[in-house]
Amino acid sequence: MAQNATFIQVTHTTTCDSLCQVLFSKGALMKVLLIENDMSARLTTEHMLMSRGFHIDGALLGTDGLNLARLYPYDIILLNRILPDMSGLEVLGEL
Repeated sequence: MAQNATFIQVTHTTTCDSLCQVLFSKGALMKVLLIENDMSARLTTEHMLMSRGFHIDGALLGTDGLNLARLYPYDIILLNRILPDMSGLEVLGEL
């Protein structure tokens, strides 16, 4: 469930290597929920994580991400702070 997930704030200056270093430091984490509405950022992040063995589920909207987080267990949730339907902080508050 989402309450056991690790939440990481990713910004436009976060590098792939630094993100992977944080993810791998948490242990054998494999299931990631990516809530990101910027398709370029989403595809780049998905590709980078999938190439390193992570399983990625994605959502474009906060409400869709909330639904996924309630249905499936994730090790990590990567979340944009600005989404079309709600803020990332609102999503965190709901989880």
